[in-house]
Parts: sequence; C-alpha cells; structure tokens
Amino acid sequence: MLNQGLTPAEIGEEIEMPPSLANTFASRGYYGSAKHNANAVYQAYLGWYDANPANLDTLPSSQSAHKYVELMGGADAVLIHGKTAFSAGEYRWAAELINYLVFADGANTSAKELLAKSCDQLGYQAESAAWRDAYLSAAFELRHGTPDKGIGSYVLR
Repeated sequence: MLNQGLTPAEIGEEIEMPPSLANTFASRGYYGSAKHNANAVYQAYLGWYDANPANLDTLPSSQSAHKYVELMGGADAVLIHGKTAFSAGEYRWAAELINYLVFADGANTSAKELLAKSCDQLGYQAESAAWRDAYLSAAFELRHGTPDKGIGSYVLR
C-alpha cells in the first residue's frame, strides 16, 4: 500500500488481518492494533512525512485550532456539529472536530465534556489496551485536569 501512494491513515483504514490471524488469540489487537502497527511500519520505511507538502510544516495544534474554529463558524457552531456527530455515533469525527475547539479554548467546559464523552466511547470500543488507556485517560484529564506531577496525555496550552 506504501507503493500505491496511500498515507498512514489510509493504510490503517484498509488493512485487515487474514482470517487465519484475525481469529488467533495471540495476534488480536489487545496490546497494539493492525492500524497502529501499519503507521509504525510506514514510519520505519518512509519516516513521518506522508509526501503531502501541506503536511510538511504544519502549525502546532495550539495555533491552528483558533483558525479552524473561526473557519467553522465559531465555538457554538463547532459544538453543534460535534454534538450531531456524537449523536450519530461518529465518535472519531466528533473527537477530531471538538479537539480543535478544546485546543482553541481550554476553558470551554461544554467542549471538554463532549470530547471526554467521545473519548469514553472510543475507549469502550478499543480492543487495544494501549488505545483504551489513552482514550480513557484523556477523558479523565479533560474532566479533572492533568496530574500535578508526571505527564498528562492531554496537555492544554
């Protein structure tokens, strides 16, 4: 798929384990996942750059988030679209969308709660323990803040 020009995210969506492996306990995604590992293989062979010049020097999330929220019609509009996506069960999209609002305004409690709820759902659905931990830890930190010591998974600036 690398040689066909697919990006890491596209490969992750396309890759499927053959039934002989998908049904074997030892090769299930309890720790990693095929999607996660496809990204790692891509990076090992080609590095982080996906050959799209728009991704070569992107703005940090803390800077681009404000621009995305403004472009989408402001915080209220983003929240409405996020709630619609969440209600439709599109938790990945809801999380991606609301993430911009949380980075643009870390004090927006409605956005933080919707993102936390989206992360809850993604965590509940994750077979990979590492992914489940990342989602549920982020949900906890969105609701309760990051730890005083150590690192948090969801750092707001």
